Amino acid sequence: MERDEDNLAYLEPMYTVGQLAKRIGVAPRTVRNWCDNGLLEHFRLPHNPNGKLNPQRKILQRQLVKFLREQNMDELLDRFGEVSGPIYCLGLPRELLQHTQMILSGERLIDAETFFYLGLLIRERRPKGIVLDFGAGRSQCLYAARKIVAHCLVPVLAIVHEDEVAQAQAGDHRPFREVLTSPVQAAALARSIVRLGHFYAESHQQ
Repeated sequence: MERDEDNLAYLEPMYTVGQLAKRIGVAPRTVRNWCDNGLLEHFRLPHNPNGKLNPQRKILQRQLVKFLREQNMDELLDRFGEVSGPIYCLGLPRELLQHTQMILSGERLIDAETFFYLGLLIRERRPKGIVLDFGAGRSQCLYAARKIVAHCLVPVLAIVHEDEVAQAQAGDHRPFREVLTSPVQAAALARSIVRLGHFYAESHQQ
């Protein structure tokens, strides 16, 4: 059975050992050693049609990001178009937040808990994306999203009930990068969060 996180492979870049070594500035043997020692997760794509494993290793962007953060090499993240900021979440059910964090092991999802605390977190460290569940307060979410997009240039994802979709998408200046309808599965939320990160990285490239 395909795991939820496997679906994310179609949304993010992947690298060979040689490509990764060149961009980090180390020898290919060093990258292979990281893989062999279990420090850097990787996989091999099967050949077609015989199904034999391809000897070439592939490293997904999220596997690389997780490795760089665990090894305190955050300064290398910008070489891969990756922003090291967290994702702030407000109003998400705890079980959904925990399951999504398990899928996105290379990301940092932080529960802001209240709108006041969300503001403090943003001032302390700018995130690369924000997830707002309308269950925390529809009007407050709309107000916060407009302020965040206008002043922080951070993409915002909304989780709404079916009868709230039109309101979330109304107006000439729509504050939400994406709108998901509740109830949301963790795999779907994870894919949307990956897209938030990609959009933030692309919009902040020089």
